[in-house]
Amino acid sequence: MPGAVLKLDDDNDIPVFCRHVEGIEAVAQKVRTRLLTHTGDWVLDKNVGLPFLDWLGEKDPATGQISAVLQAELEEIPEVVRVENLTVTWNVADEQLEVTGAVFTEFGELAVVVLPGATGNSFPASVQLIGTGTIAG
Repeated sequence: MPGAVLKLDDDNDIPVFCRHVEGIEAVAQKVRTRLLTHTGDWVLDKNVGLPFLDWLGEKDPATGQISAVLQAELEEIPEVVRVENLTVTWNVADEQLEVTGAVFTEFGELAVVVLPGATGNSFPASVQLIGTGTIAG
């Protein structure tokens, strides 16, 4: 199956009983994985990932630059056609980054909402994706 993608569980792990996903569900999983990978997380290449901890270590993160980095990361996914309205805001009171936007894929549109963790150093806690196609689990 060319381009087959294994369905990951809620913790982004391969479950004991796995299945393949296709279409918008596969792209949604790729988007989620890209946005949840911190720099240094992947054992085989410590340069892969996004520098969330660096961004959160700044007093006033450059949200425009962060938005550009996130957009470029998402546009590297082959099935992504374009990313629009990617907005990064810095919640000063909670010291958290909040991200929203739209990812247009060859299978439909995904609304992206990155939910920060309970504390600033746990960003991101999760990524919610709402698509025009069916996205299971």
